[in-house]
Amino acid sequence: YDLTTMEYTDLYSKLQNGRNAPITYMFSSNAACFGEYFLYRIENTILRYSMKTGKVEELITKENIINGGLYDGKLRYLVNDRTTLEVRILDLSTDEDLLVEKKSADEAMTFSIHMETGGAFIGLYDGKAAWILKEDFYAGRFDRAVFYVR
Repeated sequence: YDLTTMEYTDLYSKLQNGRNAPITYMFSSNAACFGEYFLYRIENTILRYSMKTGKVEELITKENIINGGLYDGKLRYLVNDRTTLEVRILDLSTDEDLLVEKKSADEAMTFSIHMETGGAFIGLYDGKAAWILKEDFYAGRFDRAVFYVR
């Protein structure tokens, strides 16, 4: 809904980006919105829609993508092929695709990002509220996470 023109815009066909396939909104955080971007998946492709420019970008296509989020200017996404779970980071400025963690498919990821600050991620470490420096997260040094104490 545009508050300036008082008109509704149907974005579904634009978000489909020329594909005749349903859109899946299966992304982490409280919503699929990260700043100006709306993140979603069509089949095995993660796309982002800029609410500022109206542009749709295909970020990555990979089999068995199940979840993702935009943090620190990077795409954090999960791949689960029913035998392994991979936590991966795609640097959107360089296209470098980094494997952060690999576990068996029935395990949860060690640190689940819920939000970020300038230098740290806030989320759950083995199910408990914690924060971790971004450099430690990217290096897989999850044991350096700091728990919140009540």
